Amino acid sequence: MKLDKDKLIKTMNSEITDEFLEMLTDEERNILYDMLVLDKSTQNTYNRLLSNRESMAITTGAYGYLLSMYQIKSISGMDLENILNSCVSIAREINSIIDKDKMDKIVTIYLFTGLQNVTSGDYLEMINTTGEFSKN
Repeated sequence: MKLDKDKLIKTMNSEITDEFLEMLTDEERNILYDMLVLDKSTQNTYNRLLSNRESMAITTGAYGYLLSMYQIKSISGMDLENILNSCVSIAREINSIIDKDKMDKIVTIYLFTGLQNVTSGDYLEMINTTGEFSKN
């Protein structure tokens, strides 16, 4: 069954019954949940395109992860920009693209060390204890 927007609006204005929810697919239930629970007016969005240099330095998944950290307010817009700049430098230094796993490590260091103004070399030194960010 396709999601009937008119029926959904009428149902939203009244009481949502178990019978109605049973008619929906999981995807439709998730859409309904998002419409009812998420306050779109206060949702934290960030409208920015990556520069060519940035898009060559990080994967789409890594950028999506970074945006999700912003949307849940784990990082600020300034943090996001600082992390992106660091990623470009790190990618250049290790001659490799930053994927989601690497981005996770960079964000973790950024947030939990209190070292927001560190160089790419400092990041690499902290991360290289795992051996995952070695230079090529």
